[in-house]
Amino acid sequence: MNFGAYLKAARKKRGMRLSDVAGKVGLSGPYVSELERGAKPPPNDTRVKSLSNAVGCDYEFLKNLADAGRGYVKIRIGGVDNEPDKAALMLSKVWCSLNSGEIREIFGICVSKLMKEDSPTL
Repeated sequence: MNFGAYLKAARKKRGMRLSDVAGKVGLSGPYVSELERGAKPPPNDTRVKSLSNAVGCDYEFLKNLADAGRGYVKIRIGGVDNEPDKAALMLSKVWCSLNSGEIREIFGICVSKLMKEDSPTL
């Protein structure tokens, strides 16, 4: 799932119309629609924060989707005493050698897992 698809899912989950979101953040309905369809790149972090507040989703998660949509990748690695952190460390070492299809696949798996966990992100 990408920034626009997630934004749209969050908006629809709350029963909001495009105009509802646009009005809350001071944007036009067509612009929000373009964001949701991926016709426009994710906006700056200030607008991402406003959009996350408007649709009631987790800002950090939406910001990470926006960063990914802009081509930024952020990997957080804690200690290496447990398996998830070891996996993150391994991924960080091979990340640059992955092709765009592999990166999209990993990203899709991560987003899917987060949504299945019924996390507070949506």
